[in-house]
Amino acid sequence: MSVNGKFDDITRADLLSFASANGIKDAAEVIDQVFNAVASWPELAREVGVPEEMIKGIAGNMQLGARQ
Repeated sequence: MSVNGKFDDITRADLLSFASANGIKDAAEVIDQVFNAVASWPELAREVGVPEEMIKGIAGNMQLGARQ
């Protein structure tokens, strides 16, 4: 999925710009909630029994740079 025409290196500013252009309210709060959930992925996945190999594979595809 692209944000502001970008597929990589999507920043918080890109997300906020997209949200503003599309009438999405409370975007900063939603971004923070999603970031926190993604950052907690390994622990949450282990708690529910996701195999370690799958946890690592999925974590390797997550991008957390939009927090800044």
